[in-house]
Amino acid sequence: VLDSPFGKITKRGIKIMITNVETLIDEKFTLYMTTKLSNPHFSPETSSKISIIDFTMSQEALELTLLSKVIAREQRSVEEQLNTHLNNINAHKMLLKDIGRSILVTIASSEGGLLDSEQQVEELNKQKKKAAEAGGKLKESEEKERDLRKRRELYRGVARRGTCLLYTSPSPRDRTRSRMPSSACKKKKTKHKT
Repeated sequence: VLDSPFGKITKRGIKIMITNVETLIDEKFTLYMTTKLSNPHFSPETSSKISIIDFTMSQEALELTLLSKVIAREQRSVEEQLNTHLNNINAHKMLLKDIGRSILVTIASSEGGLLDSEQQVEELNKQKKKAAEAGGKLKESEEKERDLRKRRELYRGVARRGTCLLYTSPSPRDRTRSRMPSSACKKKKTKHKT
């Protein structure tokens, strides 16, 4: 249906073949189709004419989404602090990268001996101090991020149970079968270090 006869474009509009009769369709017409296939294959010509939306989500992705929703509702400050520290970590990493570039430019622009110019030595010392400060702040933010992630993990069980409820509940289309076997949601055994 979607292949070659689908896209006859004329001056009056788009014509499609329905039961061997060419039919002019309205330009506002939209066709929605669903499939049970996890990864449907269409020809490149067909794919260029349609939009494919994948609504599937893995169990792990759903668990992470539910975890962030639970944290946002129960401990909003933890999630906000985590986002702030993640932004700080990225900013400090970018600053360290910029400082490294600046040091390389200073070294590359030196004429003669690097230690001969007092101005370049001072510039390198300034960059070294900035790098030490940024490194300290980066380390501090990473430690706070680890602590916040530990606090988030306290709610992991709630997110896991929510995921299991969704994946083991009956499918809306077929009430007799579940979306996933219940064995998929059994507690994962953790290895204890001795």
